[in-house]
Amino acid sequence: MYLKVLDAEFAVKRALNKVFREENGDVNIISTVILIGIAVVLAGVFKDKIKPLVEQMLDTITTKAKAQIQ
Repeated sequence: MYLKVLDAEFAVKRALNKVFREENGDVNIISTVILIGIAVVLAGVFKDKIKPLVEQMLDTITTKAKAQIQ
């Protein structure tokens, strides 16, 4: 009888470990999707300020790259 109780306890622990391991991946996916959503919203809100900054950075990169080529 005692062995059956231990077997049942072990089976429950294995099942719970399996559930927690599988759920961890789902949580990471949800976290990633939420962070991407926040980044998109922030980019939309600050679009007018981000665009000139990115253009200036790309111009600087282009200018320095052309200087290195010559």
